[in-house]
Amino acid sequence: MEFTKEQLIAHIAAKASRIKPDLQVNDSLRIEALMNKRVLEIALASLTVPDDIPPHVLDAMSDMCDAGYHTASVHMPSIDSPGFTSWADDWHGITLEDGIEVEED
Repeated sequence: MEFTKEQLIAHIAAKASRIKPDLQVNDSLRIEALMNKRVLEIALASLTVPDDIPPHVLDAMSDMCDAGYHTASVHMPSIDSPGFTSWADDWHGITLEDGIEVEED
């Protein structure tokens, strides 16, 4: 049996509204109720997220992800370019070494 997104949203919203953690008789039941409510909130959030992310939100997400570096003009020559024929056989990473001490506040 399959359910529509709308049916699931209605079901989750109704279930979540009936969970009353503060009315539980002991901490164990209160914690379980809080966890159940949180799981339902996560499920509801995943079902109600927009199918398309608006362009201004995508731009903001991109700005946060690139740490402020503008990489549009970064160019890597093709591996077939002159001088790069053995590039794939060489080590191209960085090696971090011990020795920098940082004081903690």
